[in-house]
Amino acid sequence: MVVDAAGKFVDSVSQADITILENGIEQKVTYFSKKEPELDLALVVDNSGSMRTKLTQLSFIGKTIVANLTDSDESTLLRFVARDRITVEQKWTRKKEQMYKAFDGLFVEGGQSAVADALYLSAQLMLDREKQVKTRRKAIIILTDAEDRASYYELTDTVNLLKNTDVQIFVLAFTDQLTDEPTSVNRKGKGKSIAENFARRISVETSGIAYVFGAKYTKENILDTIRSLMTELRSQYIVGYSPNDRKTQTPRSLVFTIADGPNGEKRKAIARDRIAPY
Repeated sequence: MVVDAAGKFVDSVSQADITILENGIEQKVTYFSKKEPELDLALVVDNSGSMRTKLTQLSFIGKTIVANLTDSDESTLLRFVARDRITVEQKWTRKKEQMYKAFDGLFVEGGQSAVADALYLSAQLMLDREKQVKTRRKAIIILTDAEDRASYYELTDTVNLLKNTDVQIFVLAFTDQLTDEPTSVNRKGKGKSIAENFARRISVETSGIAYVFGAKYTKENILDTIRSLMTELRSQYIVGYSPNDRKTQTPRSLVFTIADGPNGEKRKAIARDRIAPY
């Protein structure tokens, strides 16, 4: 995002105003897009048995996110357990009270969680929405432990479905109760690592963020995550570049600078980290 000296959003930035330095070397900007201010947000909540102890927390998170939407934003709520139990609990609405009520009605039940299927169907829902309303920003937030047990679709199916779209997926992955030790469900082990990699991959592939709660966390950690998430949903620009060194696989240090405004006013670029683990 770009802000002025007072910290207010700036919406008059052009591609020519942006400079990207990678490891201190200037790069050529090859993509520039301004995000739409109005938002269509799909909230997808895991209600399988492994999330039983987190049900109240999931409802709190969902309602807090909805509370921070603007009056022109629209949201919908999907609930999932197994592949045959993925339902729309609240259709698209601007009425926050309807969403609050839908969150209060969530309940946990047994079944083999189908995280990939829930993502695929929510992506389809978002693309159907895109056909109806083309000028709004589109995002999906999924609340889950990211441990997929019985999906029909693969993660690549969702990635391919959303390819060449601006739909982003944000994951709040609660993996603190998972383990990498062999279990009766996952006899090969590495369940926690697989779940966290799943969460990070889908977010990276769709330019979203994975917030991974892999250890003990607090309510303040949750609130910090919601603040970060809502800031990201209100960010304004997407910038892409082709790196000079395409072979390097290590993390790249990026610095974004923004030219002064037309009247000499100072402006600042704020870029986010892709993954914010706890």
